[in-house]
Amino acid sequence: MSHASRFVHTVLALASMTLCASGLAQTPAVPESTRPVASGSVTVAQAAVIARVEVSARRPVHGTLRGVLAATGQGPDALRRYIYMTRGIYGYRFDDFAKLEWYD
Repeated sequence: MSHASRFVHTVLALASMTLCASGLAQTPAVPESTRPVASGSVTVAQAAVIARVEVSARRPVHGTLRGVLAATGQGPDALRRYIYMTRGIYGYRFDDFAKLEWYD
């Protein structure tokens, strides 16, 4: 799961918890006379959560990714060399960083 995806899931979870804590996610009050009466009935409440998330293309890169991303920018041969040289340290795989146009 990517960092952006984790961020979105975290934001949605926090928004959901905030709505539940503030009471906004509760079902609207319905008068007793209009409620259906049945034994063993289940009431389900659903809240729509809308979160606006802006993802920047430029974000901080973890120190261990700097080298492999620099090699990716230099081309497939440089990436293969970098991954081969650091295989025992990081355990990177070529397919995880290769660009799609390199496979054409």
